[in-house]
Amino acid sequence: MQPKLNVFILEGDIKMPVRKLTVNGETFYQWGVSGKMYKKREQAEAQGYAIEQQGYKKKPKSKR
Repeated sequence: MQPKLNVFILEGDIKMPVRKLTVNGETFYQWGVSGKMYKKREQAEAQGYAIEQQGYKKKPKSKR
């Protein structure tokens, strides 16, 4: 059984999609919606920076 995730998106001007997660009372940071969760925000930002340097680009929103 997967633990229940309480996801809180940080307020403010965020350059990379780093999310603040609370899992079982512990705070973690994660870049994007999947991937490793880190105890420190700087580590999640470093992962995001590395991914963007490899050529990652946000998908454009489709027009309907």
